Amino acid sequence: MCIVQTLAYGPEGYIVRCPGCGRLQMAFGVAVVTLSPLQFRRLRRQLAGEAAGSPAAEPDVKCVSVPVSSTLILCLTTAEVQALQDMLDQAAALMEVYQWLEC
Repeated sequence: MCIVQTLAYGPEGYIVRCPGCGRLQMAFGVAVVTLSPLQFRRLRRQLAGEAAGSPAAEPDVKCVSVPVSSTLILCLTTAEVQALQDMLDQAAALMEVYQWLEC
């Protein structure tokens, strides 16, 4: 059974990680998905690109599609893209801290 480290937590969702197997679980909005470290990095890069190139749309219009895995695509507003990117950045920073502490 996995013992999890909370990497990010807020009103939008959470990201936790099992240091043993390396898998991450991300809850955002109504979706909960398990990610490999590679999928996590890809999602983070993709969101950074979406945030930089997202059109100026109404904040409540779901206009950004973000593939998370082969079977899951998140449809987000520009505000949700920023919130998810912030949560992923927070999780990545904390994973780096845990990595330093484990050395």
